[in-house]
Amino acid sequence: MKKDSLVILKGKTTLISEGTQTTFEPNKHYRCIELTEGKVSQFLVYGVVFDKDAFDSLFVNLHDVIMVQWAENGLLVDGKKISKKAFVELLDLHTYGRGKSKLFIGFVGSKMDGLFAFQPLFRGDTKAKYLTNAYDMYKRVLDGDMTDIDEEILQRGNSGVPLSFGDIYFRKPYNPTNEKNLIYC
Repeated sequence: MKKDSLVILKGKTTLISEGTQTTFEPNKHYRCIELTEGKVSQFLVYGVVFDKDAFDSLFVNLHDVIMVQWAENGLLVDGKKISKKAFVELLDLHTYGRGKSKLFIGFVGSKMDGLFAFQPLFRGDTKAKYLTNAYDMYKRVLDGDMTDIDEEILQRGNSGVPLSFGDIYFRKPYNPTNEKNLIYC
């Protein structure tokens, strides 16, 4: 999957397409395809077609967001990948379970600014195999392959490190007045 195949909604407001009633949540990735005929470009995002101006005002490529966050978290130095040794030192490695069912998950970042979770590929992998797989995921995303993110093996969120094996996610913002934060397009 190419690096411009996944997009996220800009801002913190939910977007609802009036024609299809499709809901777009902030910080959730959506598949995107550019449709070009002649000089006219349109973008198909999660089954909804947007013209270029609307797309540019509403969405941003997820790969670009990740590169900025990885630079802030130390996973990129001067725009270049770090060594495997430096990558392993940055990982906050957690072990879930015991014995043959043991799972490793590595976290990078902070729960307030954005956390990345490198999920295991296989149950019962050794620590060395897990670290190799996690570093390979990191390199694939740097090269523009977004498959691991689309399959949610590499996850983003601000929910913190889970106490038991599970996914991370973006928490909804605190809304004490129950105000509707919706945009219709």
